Amino acid sequence: ISILANTAALVYHELQSFHKQRGGSGPNWVGFYIRRQTIAASSKDEDEKEQGEGELVKRAGEGEKMLILGPFHGKPAVVSIAFGKGVCGTSAATKTTQLVEDVHAIENHIACDSASNSEIVVPLLGSKDGQRHEGGEVFGVMDLDSPVVKGFDRHDKEGLERICSLLCSTVDFPSLCSMVYIEKQTKKDCGS
Repeated sequence: ISILANTAALVYHELQSFHKQRGGSGPNWVGFYIRRQTIAASSKDEDEKEQGEGELVKRAGEGEKMLILGPFHGKPAVVSIAFGKGVCGTSAATKTTQLVEDVHAIENHIACDSASNSEIVVPLLGSKDGQRHEGGEVFGVMDLDSPVVKGFDRHDKEGLERICSLLCSTVDFPSLCSMVYIEKQTKKDCGS
C-alpha cells in the first residue's frame, strides 16, 4: 500500500511540474483502484451486518468483480466501481489502457470531480518475466484525471504503462487483493 501511495504522489507532482513548465496543467487526480470480488451474503453475514453500519461486512469470493479505492492524491473519490462500469471498470474488464480525450463525450463516465475533462486508466496486470502480461490477471487500475480536454497523450500512456509494469513486478498484488474488503453498498456508490 505504501508503494502505491508514494507512486500516486510522485506521479501527481511530477506531471504537475512537467506540464506547468510547458504552460499546461497537470492531473487533478492520480490514484489506484484495487480488484475485489463480492460474495452473496449468507444468513450469518446478515447477522454480522447488523452489528454496525460502517464496519467491514464482506470478504472476497465468488461473485461480481469490483474495484475498490486505494491510495490516491486528489479530491475524494468513488469508493467502488464494478468491472465494465466507467472508464476504470472498462479498463479492468478489457485489460487495456483507456485514453479518453473528453470524458463528457462518453456515456459511461463516472464523474467524481466536475473539474475533470480527460482521463487515462492503465490496468495493473500480472507480470511475466518482469513485464506487463496482457493475458495476465487484473489486479486493479491506475487512474489519472486532468482538468484539460486532451490532457494526456501517447507519451503519457507509454510512461504510465511502464510504471504499472514496474509496480506489477514489485508489489505482491495477489496478497494485497486478498486483504481488500468491501463495505456495505449504498445507493450512493457509483458503478454498482
